Amino acid sequence: MKKIFYLLFIGIIAFGSCTKQDPVEVNITDSTNSLIDTNLIGHWKATSLSSDNWIGGQIDLHFFADGVWDIWGFNGISTFYTHQGSYRTHSGNVINIRHSGADGNRNYNYSINNGQLTITPISGQVGFWVMKSNITGISTYPGSFYQIITNLYKQ
Repeated sequence: MKKIFYLLFIGIIAFGSCTKQDPVEVNITDSTNSLIDTNLIGHWKATSLSSDNWIGGQIDLHFFADGVWDIWGFNGISTFYTHQGSYRTHSGNVINIRHSGADGNRNYNYSINNGQLTITPISGQVGFWVMKSNITGISTYPGSFYQIITNLYKQ
């Protein structure tokens, strides 16, 4: 029994004398496979929007550096819309839009030219990124309360 006590005592002393080290933070950056295109970050706006139930409306879209987007819309009459989600960008100017509490997790093409952001379906894909009263999501056609989210200008 004394041998077990001595071994236990020596083990406690050996491990008890170790100091706790804080974890080392490692940042790995791969600029060839970035998840966020920094050119997207910021406030984008489309104004004078018109479709079936959008008369002179506007959309304000914010892309944040942490991969979150937030959108606000006014249909030109009285209804205000707001939605949030996350996004990631991929090579070839492809953006993956994920919705919080709404339908859709879809890839789209995007381009930025002279301060204008254009978002379009990928070739062979049916559906535009749209905004409606209770959702942002995917629709195969604009109109009927939907407004296509594209052609926004950097603010």
